[in-house]
Amino acid sequence: SADGPPDPQKWNIEPGADGGNGDEAEYYTGNPANLRVKDGSLVIEAHKENYRGRPFTSGRVTSKEGWTYGRFEIRAELPKGNGTWPAVWMLFDRKTYGEGDWWLHNGEMDILEARGAMQNINFVSAHTTNVNFVVGNQNTILTEVPDADREFHSYVLEWYPDHLDFFQDNQKVM
Repeated sequence: SADGPPDPQKWNIEPGADGGNGDEAEYYTGNPANLRVKDGSLVIEAHKENYRGRPFTSGRVTSKEGWTYGRFEIRAELPKGNGTWPAVWMLFDRKTYGEGDWWLHNGEMDILEARGAMQNINFVSAHTTNVNFVVGNQNTILTEVPDADREFHSYVLEWYPDHLDFFQDNQKVM
């Protein structure tokens, strides 16, 4: 894609103060400093700046396309620093299985989560009503990618009707 903002035919830019993880410190914007395409890569960049009552800004996008099954590959170089929490995750596009704890009832697949406090340790997870941290049987794998903050790596989800396979750099991890 061309340099500039993410393609509006493919991506929803989601500004606001709630990214879905509770009390986040950043305000998500569509500003080019936070969210842009450069040299064919989507760049999401956080900045320490006061904006609408938050001490940081960042960017957030969701896909306009909905999928059921397939191979999803993301190549990413992750940020470095305590307080960062980059995530590539898949949520439902409709509440098929009820309201309440909507993400538990309808599922979440974390292709990649990384927390700056645990630099270069990546989380791969699948959350469902019966398998989650709330009930104490979270299905999460932690992997180490020593240079994830300096090099691009491949993170893959292969979603089948009866199972999920997760890969990092062509190695199956879950």
